[in-house]
Amino acid sequence: MKLLRAEFQNFRLLRDLELRFSIDDKKKLTVIRAANESGKTTILHALQWALYGDSALPGKGEGFRLHPIDWDGEADGRRVPITATVEFELTTHRQTGGVLHETRRRYRIVRAAYEEVDATGRRTPSTVRLFALNDTGASPIESPDSFINEELPPELREVFFTDGDRALSFIEADVAQSTKRDRVQRAIRSLLGLGVIEQAMKHVQKAAADVNRKAKQGDASNELKAVASRLEDIDKTAAKLETDLEDAKQQFEAFEGKVEETDRKIASALQKGDKEKLRRDLEHAKREIKQLDDQIVAANKEHSQLFRGKVHDFLGLTHPISCDGDHPISSVGDHLRAMDGVVRGCSDWRSVLVFGGCRGRRGRRAGPGCRTLRG
Repeated sequence: MKLLRAEFQNFRLLRDLELRFSIDDKKKLTVIRAANESGKTTILHALQWALYGDSALPGKGEGFRLHPIDWDGEADGRRVPITATVEFELTTHRQTGGVLHETRRRYRIVRAAYEEVDATGRRTPSTVRLFALNDTGASPIESPDSFINEELPPELREVFFTDGDRALSFIEADVAQSTKRDRVQRAIRSLLGLGVIEQAMKHVQKAAADVNRKAKQGDASNELKAVASRLEDIDKTAAKLETDLEDAKQQFEAFEGKVEETDRKIASALQKGDKEKLRRDLEHAKREIKQLDDQIVAANKEHSQLFRGKVHDFLGLTHPISCDGDHPISSVGDHLRAMDGVVRGCSDWRSVLVFGGCRGRRGRRAGPGCRTLRG
């Protein structure tokens, strides 16, 4: 499908907008560039609504306002006409006798609805009209919904009509793995056209249910009728559960999308706030480091002064130490080694320091291998 032209009236922000898409074979891409909250996503919703109706709107249209929010009900009326028109081209290829034939057909689809401007926001069911465009004009096509479903299957809608946030949902890290898997599976099923097979299976199940119902109504035993009734109830329950499950999945995805968007906004806000907090934390850490450095410097100075004082006191001894001999010892290292020898030769080293002599634990003098401090 190739989009040719689109026109929207009173669809949310799009009061009266016409878009003409590129049909140039060399310049095939049309880019719509605009500021945030200016209507780009609204155009995407309007295109899908024109083709598929309310089922293509967020939440299937429940509680989703279509009319412009600034609509003046007093001046323009309480009933708002909403219209979306899309012209598109379909290309088909058929091979006949080894020759590939290409056929291009153009169509115009027009979807319209009315919405009340009141607290209820009621909206009438949309009406859709489809026209085949040719050189002579526009010819109406019966059953436009069936035509669209055949040429543009709804299963492919989310594949070809997507936005950046939805595209990122396949790869973003903050989404559950099961959710990613479901999204990829649905995309693959849509591209492969598995919906046709599923519809065929549903038709078979429906036919089987009809057979069971006829068997129950015919001349059959009570047991067969009971089984047929039970099967019919199971089929109805299964169909309802499948529908509920699909609705729950869609609601969950819509809710998850809103949560992701909210998380992104919160993360963005926190990121701005965290920069300021990190700056304050950094300044505080720098101040603490400077205080610790100052304390280390002061402690080093204090320890250095204390050590110099102890060494000075130690070197101020008027008489040298002699251990097992009368040879004087003059160097600091010799003093320390001599002290070590004195302490090792005494039973109580405290008596050496306090009383100037070397005595045992009970006041007895130590052996001849010990010399005391003199003076």
